Amino acid sequence: MFKKKPIYIAGVILFTLFLLADLAIFFLVPTGGGRGDMPNFGGGSFGDFGGQMPDMGDFDFGDFGGQMPDMGDFDFGNMPNMGGSGFGGQRPGGSQMGSSQNNLFTGIRNAFWPILIICILGDALCIFMLVRISRREETEEMTEAEDDLHRIKQANTVLAVVAGVLVIAVILTSLPNGNTGGGMEAEMSIEQATAERTDIVTVFSGSGTLQSSSALEMQIPAGVSILSYAAQKGDTVEAGDVLAYVDKISVKKTIYEVQALLDDLDAELFQVQGNTLEDTIVSQASGRIKAIYVAAGDSIAAGMYENGALLLISLGGSMTVTLESDAEVSVGQNLHVIASDGTQVEGKVQQAEGGKITVTTTDDGPTHGDTVSVETEEGEFLGSGILEVSSPLKIMGYAGTVSSIQVSVGDIVSSGDTLLKLSNTEDLARYQQLLQDRESLTDILAQLSTLYQEGTVKAQAGGILTQISMDSTAAVTASTGGSFGTQPGQEASYTVEMSAFCAITLAERMTIDISVDELDILTLAAGQEAGITLDALPGQSFTGTVQKIDTTGTNDGGSTKYTVTMEVPRTEQMLSGMNASVRIQVSSLENVLTVPAEAVFEDGNRCYVYTALDKNGVPANPVDVVTGSSDGQVIEILEGLNSGDTVYYSYADSIVFRSLR
Repeated sequence: MFKKKPIYIAGVILFTLFLLADLAIFFLVPTGGGRGDMPNFGGGSFGDFGGQMPDMGDFDFGDFGGQMPDMGDFDFGNMPNMGGSGFGGQRPGGSQMGSSQNNLFTGIRNAFWPILIICILGDALCIFMLVRISRREETEEMTEAEDDLHRIKQANTVLAVVAGVLVIAVILTSLPNGNTGGGMEAEMSIEQATAERTDIVTVFSGSGTLQSSSALEMQIPAGVSILSYAAQKGDTVEAGDVLAYVDKISVKKTIYEVQALLDDLDAELFQVQGNTLEDTIVSQASGRIKAIYVAAGDSIAAGMYENGALLLISLGGSMTVTLESDAEVSVGQNLHVIASDGTQVEGKVQQAEGGKITVTTTDDGPTHGDTVSVETEEGEFLGSGILEVSSPLKIMGYAGTVSSIQVSVGDIVSSGDTLLKLSNTEDLARYQQLLQDRESLTDILAQLSTLYQEGTVKAQAGGILTQISMDSTAAVTASTGGSFGTQPGQEASYTVEMSAFCAITLAERMTIDISVDELDILTLAAGQEAGITLDALPGQSFTGTVQKIDTTGTNDGGSTKYTVTMEVPRTEQMLSGMNASVRIQVSSLENVLTVPAEAVFEDGNRCYVYTALDKNGVPANPVDVVTGSSDGQVIEILEGLNSGDTVYYSYADSIVFRSLR
């Protein structure tokens, strides 16, 4: 049995695994007392060795005649005392196995050297036997001299492996590790603080890069010829500076053409004003009529001006009222909604947070815009509010007179049903288009008149000339390209082709775009003041304002981000692309009770602080608290503490490195 290879192969694997586990536990498990030092063999006994390890200098594994010595009488119970005890029911360097300070891993860790030596000897035995069995299988016909030489080589190989493993183990154990007495660890100190009243200022921080403000594009009618330019790309100009000189003859010709176009437009406008037709207004969706804002004979334009709609349709079958209340209610809870006339309907809590309760009820009966009160089923008053349609559809109109109303409040209508019949309806779409075209033509005529009188194109604002249509010496005449007049078979077009003359980037201000998380976006608003610093200009700060908040967010890894544009007055040192940091004060609380943020601990939905120290100087006596706002340094205490109360907390004030010795 003991001459079969599988037995010793399994032995090598097992002893090696135990060796690796021993090393891993030594480095990962804190010691219960010792530091893993090499045991002192001088005072112990390996069985009958008399306090000395056997001299193996001349020890020949070959002298066993193919057999390892009989270790049956070897007494492991007399292994050396490695820190005060042997293996007789105790672990090296520790107390009894039943001690409360012990556990299995700590015991193995403190018995590191005995386990290491046993594993190495076990590996050596298995390797030696594998070599012996292999030699016998492969060299049965070798000569006696060759056999002796081979035996010596095998013994040297085994000794080399054992020595190598011992050297590696010694080197590893001399390195720093994460156990007590080695590696990095935080030095904790016990801090105490007093609950006191102070101010909390909440600040939003973000970053971005400076950008030039949007450019102002200047245009002139395409029929105007430029004689020469007085400015070049990159020039800084002021409002009213001359940019180019124009050919007055081309300006006069363009004026005549625009005036003729305007005359044709006025003729069509007069004709459209006389066109009338009967018309109807129909529903675009199915729902319930909740309000009718006009009556027969009313002007559509007047109804739209006064109410913003002609009729109101409820699409979702429900109405909503929002209350200002801190009452404890749950989503889905049944409530009573009481109208101003005393009529009562059932409602349900749709949302309850932030001191507001949203209640929904049926749209069959209650009046849109009515002031209602809300009570629990037990009669507790929760608050009152304005009842509104949850999903409203406003019916719009533009011109004409209401000749008849085809529906009543409370009626159910379907998509396509006639709601109103109208009379005296003008050809509104064309009429409105003609009015817009006429306004545009009159503006162009005014511009042409100024060009003709002054003979120059002037800057409309101050800034940097970032684009210009031609070189400073070139003259150009843009073709009208059929912009004037109407093609046969087409509806008359009253537009004038405009040519982009130049672009001026406004010099007075610059912008910064920052990305804001959805959790913070509602704390920002247009017009808020912002403190701005630039990495390129240390020691300087600037004041800007929130100019625009993009309401269309972009999803980024499950969180939606919104772009907020800041505007800041420009200085000579500011350049596009400079990195900028932005700080915006979003809220401020005065004279509120606070403690350091580190002193508040969380456990699920519970928040608590420690208000005493035990006999070992460890924070004790936890007290539940209700917290409010925080600026990251201190946190508001709403309930649980009084001004002057003392709290205690552990604080890691330094990181130290300990090495094994």
